[in-house]
Amino acid sequence: MQPGRGRKVFVGGAAVLMVALLAAAIWVWGSNCIHQAVMRAQRAKNLKTLYVALVYYADKHGGLPPAHTTNGAGKPMHSWRVLLLPYLDRESLYSQINLNEPWDSPANRRFLELMPECYRSPLEAETHGTATNYFTNYFAVVGAHAPWWSTEHSKPWETAGSDEILLIEVVGSKTPWMEPRDLTLEELLDMLRPESGNSVGGSRATDIMYLTVSGDVRTVDSKTDREALQKLFLGGGK
Repeated sequence: MQPGRGRKVFVGGAAVLMVALLAAAIWVWGSNCIHQAVMRAQRAKNLKTLYVALVYYADKHGGLPPAHTTNGAGKPMHSWRVLLLPYLDRESLYSQINLNEPWDSPANRRFLELMPECYRSPLEAETHGTATNYFTNYFAVVGAHAPWWSTEHSKPWETAGSDEILLIEVVGSKTPWMEPRDLTLEELLDMLRPESGNSVGGSRATDIMYLTVSGDVRTVDSKTDREALQKLFLGGGK
């Protein structure tokens, strides 16, 4: 072997290895970017699907569905998610649910496993390994200053500010989709405190995704401070 030839071969081999490792790193990075983009698109699609259903409901009934129905004693019975079923092409499921009984009555609980796919965020499986068949990830923000009131009635569609928050994605809530449970603005802001240990957008997401009254799907950094989030969710900023 000629002097220096072995060194050249070694250097050449090392260079090839470096290029291969760099190419692999770029491929992994690119694949992750594509995966995240697909996830964001699916998350946004779910919110858009729910928005279209809400618009159809409002066209027929003159406003948003109530956040929940109640019985004669004022006890919450059924969620807006159930009332929206006919506008999600799930008329058959809706017709089988007994609205005169609580959502979790023996007769109604058997429908939990039939949750529409648009009520489940792809982040649920991404964050927790597997997605439970009947836990929802989409919540109305209710209260006196929100489009949804936490009573049987909601604001007429046209009286709500276009930038107000309508729905928000919450991962890891462990809330059955039929349960009449949503979030007040204060509850939502408390969940977003770093010390709470909660992650509204999921542990692998740095953004919070929500839907406005105007139908815009927006994201905000999960580290945004409480005051700015409150202003944003009430339609006071973008």
